Amino acid sequence: MVDDHPAIREIVSAYLAEDRHTVETAADAREAMKKFRAEHFDLVITDRAMPEISGDELAASIKEIEPNEPVIMLTGFADLINETGQRSENVDLIVSKPARLDDLRRAIREVMPKLKRRRTQASATETLRSESKLI
Repeated sequence: MVDDHPAIREIVSAYLAEDRHTVETAADAREAMKKFRAEHFDLVITDRAMPEISGDELAASIKEIEPNEPVIMLTGFADLINETGQRSENVDLIVSKPARLDDLRRAIREVMPKLKRRRTQASATETLRSESKLI
């Protein structure tokens, strides 16, 4: 869960932990990429507007490393982005801020087919946990 606002990170992390997800947080895209390179994550949830490196740029960097990594973006401009079709090709789903638990659950369910395809590919070489790990 990547967001430059500590309160947003805390709230979203608490929501996700309620559904038994293991959640790592990052205050910016640089910290997120450092963690992403060092560990395996099932899903990335990121803010769009962050200092220095935007969520769109973060999503592009993640997809360069792992093209099938699901990326959900949280933004206050979700309706405008969806209306104008200006969503980054590297973002799988956009969720409006403030996001409620039901919004996050719905978003995760929507990107699950992509995650399942990735897990199917990986299952040939390793057994994956049933609980997701998110950044």
